[in-house]
Amino acid sequence: LHIISRDTVNQSRLPLERRTSVHTMLASGWAALNEYQRAVEELERAAYLSPKSDSIKVDLAAYHAILGNETSARAILEDAIAINATNYLAHSNLGALLAKSGQLKSAIQHYHDALLFNPTNSDTRHNLGIALLRSGKSTEAIAEFEKVLKSKPDFVPSLQQMTWVLATYPECQNPERAQLYSKRLMSFPPT
Repeated sequence: LHIISRDTVNQSRLPLERRTSVHTMLASGWAALNEYQRAVEELERAAYLSPKSDSIKVDLAAYHAILGNETSARAILEDAIAINATNYLAHSNLGALLAKSGQLKSAIQHYHDALLFNPTNSDTRHNLGIALLRSGKSTEAIAEFEKVLKSKPDFVPSLQQMTWVLATYPECQNPERAQLYSKRLMSFPPT
């Protein structure tokens, strides 16, 4: 086992790409230990070495969000999107942060953008459905939940939402369909 200190990495003659990789690996290790502030510090070093890496910025933003630094996380995600407008994860995560702060119109747009680049991502599509529900667009939300369930029939969060919306939203009320979704939910073993 060879131990490498941060000073060794920074002062070494390792290629820039390798030094960046060491910092991202260290960040992953710290995150695995729930040491998110240390993970942020390592990813900030990696981002400094590779300022055009949108994937490093997406990870950095995630750790900032975990630490409650949502303003920083949003700014970092916007920077990642400026670097690579096709980064679906940056759009999806920015959508989640915007939805959390009540900026639903912008959140919905970022979820749509994310799905342009990764149309099969169930989590993003489900989150889009939630944002649409919160925006009063229950029919559109149902369509998104149904798309999730078409590709992932056992996606419990969307099954729960379909059951709830069809049972309680007057404009979408369909007790028979709600009961079918509820029965599907009940067929899963408890977790």
